[in-house]
Amino acid sequence: MNLDPGVSGWARLRRYADYREAWAAVCAAPAFEEAPFPVRIQSQADLRAAAWRLLAWEDPARGDAQSPFWIGAPTLEGALRPGAPALAALAAEPGAAVEGLRLLDGALVLKISWGAAVVRIRLRDRGRFPPEGAIEVMHEFGLRMPHTAATLYDFWTVAGEPVPSRGRAPGRRTASC
Repeated sequence: MNLDPGVSGWARLRRYADYREAWAAVCAAPAFEEAPFPVRIQSQADLRAAAWRLLAWEDPARGDAQSPFWIGAPTLEGALRPGAPALAALAAEPGAAVEGLRLLDGALVLKISWGAAVVRIRLRDRGRFPPEGAIEVMHEFGLRMPHTAATLYDFWTVAGEPVPSRGRAPGRRTASC
């Protein structure tokens, strides 16, 4: 099965009967840690989701899930940065959202969505994400260069991805009510 680590891959995966059955066999209410946005705690049962290239099980019926936490998806390295604009405040912009997954090894993987575009960041910091927490992400230009994300655009710029236009990924349409 060739699934891209994005929205279209998730749209296909959630329709597979085998995935739906596997998820149903282990589905349990996930645990969350206290944070300014949802941070799910990876469980031992989530490790079996690796067979589907996922870091954790995702409910196939959950309509608001644009893209799960994929194994092997491009992921920036980051760290908490005191004094910069808080990630929770940046995520409050229209069309933006932040979710986290606390891995069993203690690392935190963040998924920052803006419309249909997604940037993933793995934080070196092992503690809980503070309400005023800001992110410093790393450029990979031969030398590791830190960059403090002061706007949502910064995450896409540092990732080398096309910057979403008004919260939408280029070339993709988002549903509107």
